[in-house]
Amino acid sequence: MVISKDASASIGAREFHKKTKITESLRQMEQAFQAKFVDISSGKIKNIYVTRRTCPLCGQASREVVFVKNGFEHLHCSCGMIYVADVLKDEYLNMVYTDEAYEEETHVSFRSEPRRSFIMAIYEEGMALINTLVSSRGRLLDVGCSSGLFMEYAQERGFKTSGIEPSQYAVEYARENGLDARQGYFKKGSVPSGSHDLVTLWDVLEHCDNPSDILKDVHDALKPEGIIFLQIPNVMGLAPRIMRKDCNMFTGFGHINLFCPETVTKILKQCGYEDIRLQTVISEISVITNYLAYYDPYFGPSMERESILGLIDLKDIQKNLLGYKLQAVAKKA
Repeated sequence: MVISKDASASIGAREFHKKTKITESLRQMEQAFQAKFVDISSGKIKNIYVTRRTCPLCGQASREVVFVKNGFEHLHCSCGMIYVADVLKDEYLNMVYTDEAYEEETHVSFRSEPRRSFIMAIYEEGMALINTLVSSRGRLLDVGCSSGLFMEYAQERGFKTSGIEPSQYAVEYARENGLDARQGYFKKGSVPSGSHDLVTLWDVLEHCDNPSDILKDVHDALKPEGIIFLQIPNVMGLAPRIMRKDCNMFTGFGHINLFCPETVTKILKQCGYEDIRLQTVISEISVITNYLAYYDPYFGPSMERESILGLIDLKDIQKNLLGYKLQAVAKKA
């Protein structure tokens, strides 16, 4: 496990979010979404815009509501999964994510400071975890490759990379940087069966209607004993458990599968993976301390960056898998 400083533990939440405008953009997006898609009288998403699904882990129809955010009920299943049952139909989801301002914030700002350094530090931690299972460099497929920043990082470390990404904007950006990226959604047949040594999914699985299908399709794409890497939001991280719907993790329209160490381990095993290894990144220390001091969590003064109330520090958070995101690697069984 790599013990490293993240944005919350170094420059502080206020500085990071003011410079990157991540939270500002998200809040503007949420306000526009609510005005367009949410019924004012009920506070719920209008039925015409959504389809309903059961738990993506066990298939049950859970009804235990944790909270409502942006009109979406966030449900807690008896299997441990937290998820959104009412998911936006594709045509309306595209209206949310093809906005030019969103495209720029998502794909261009990755390459601007201080976000680039923040992301590169996360890549370092992810690669350290990958290296616990991968001994040689081979063919890497990055699913949801965005503008290709991780592909560049992996190429510099000896991998032969290719990527697939829904956003045409991001694909064109990646190609301009000389990367092998193509536009589309990953599914079985996107690449030949048994063709890749490593498949990475950075912040992808939380968006998928049927995450098991994606994991099985990745399994098909991997060579025997090939490796899958995932990064996903950690719903049992300290920040979301304390802040609940005030945490940026929850949007309703975007993050529809909220995994934790237990549930991501279950779904990987169900889909044919073994030797599963987990670690956590992004402490959110200054975000949490802002919140506990009654400030805006993302724009408060961030006076404490090393520990939470002098009780929990970065090492504690990483050791106990309490960070904002989980990283997982596993081997094709």
